[in-house]
Amino acid sequence: MLKELPRLVKIEIVWSDSCRVLPLFSRLPLHKYLFLQYLKAVEFVDEADGESSSSTYFSALESFCLSDLPELK
Repeated sequence: MLKELPRLVKIEIVWSDSCRVLPLFSRLPLHKYLFLQYLKAVEFVDEADGESSSSTYFSALESFCLSDLPELK
């Protein structure tokens, strides 16, 4: 899914009671901002994307916020 969005710079997901799984945002090469807030049902980040485990994670990240994700494991 994220392979189609290589120029995506900012991701902000706020207020969801039904989202349980998030994609692996860290592999976006230009990704600078990640805000995840008030996601009551999120349990984990999906790592099953077929990429090598040796890839660089969050290589351009400047700002990161996680808030109120009570089910995150």
